[in-house]
Amino acid sequence: VDYHSIMESGGCAIMGLTKVSKFSDKFSLSEAVKKNLEKTLLAGGFDLTSSKVAGCIAVGGRRLMGGAKGLQDNIDYSFDVLSEITGKATIHRGIYEDGRESLRVYTIIGGLSSPTERLEELRSHMTVQVR
Repeated sequence: VDYHSIMESGGCAIMGLTKVSKFSDKFSLSEAVKKNLEKTLLAGGFDLTSSKVAGCIAVGGRRLMGGAKGLQDNIDYSFDVLSEITGKATIHRGIYEDGRESLRVYTIIGGLSSPTERLEELRSHMTVQVR
């Protein structure tokens, strides 16, 4: 239902995945969430405050999730930062365990306004003009 609501929100969407190695510091984890969005191909030019719905999940190994002091608080803080970045968007949040001993953060933001300037920039690099 959460993913479906993001896909049905209209407009554009961006997604990102990042592996987080420094998760004991809440600022490092929240920075990873921010950079996760910046590194997507067309992310330049998007006004993230125009989003309607977003989702963010943190996935880590059982030992990691159970043994890293303060990890839950740091993940919660990164969710709060995503909420600030996206303005008034509804944020779907999730924390999951798996068998891999690493922490990954998946992010998707939907309902974004079209990045008109970025699309024009990309169009200017095309060898064949599209109308």
